[in-house]
Amino acid sequence: MRIRDIFRRKPPIWETPEWDELSWDEKMALWEKHRKLSIVLGLAFVVCLLGSIGWYLSERARGTAGSYDLLVLIVSIVVIGICLYLGKNMLG
Repeated sequence: MRIRDIFRRKPPIWETPEWDELSWDEKMALWEKHRKLSIVLGLAFVVCLLGSIGWYLSERARGTAGSYDLLVLIVSIVVIGICLYLGKNMLG
């Protein structure tokens, strides 16, 4: 097993021949699993976003936070968004 194979995106199960072999209950269980994982990833993003913005606007950081800190906040939000996008691709 190579490291590159770990990060290679596999096609979603509904684009594979195995999808037609699954029963309706198995398909719905798989959909429910994907829905729960999507909710968890979305909540993680929202918590990180609101926590970062809350810290930047807090009284403790107000006197010391500058444009560099705002840049770190924006970059962290972008990185979190990229991680969620990649995580979405791994759900399939």
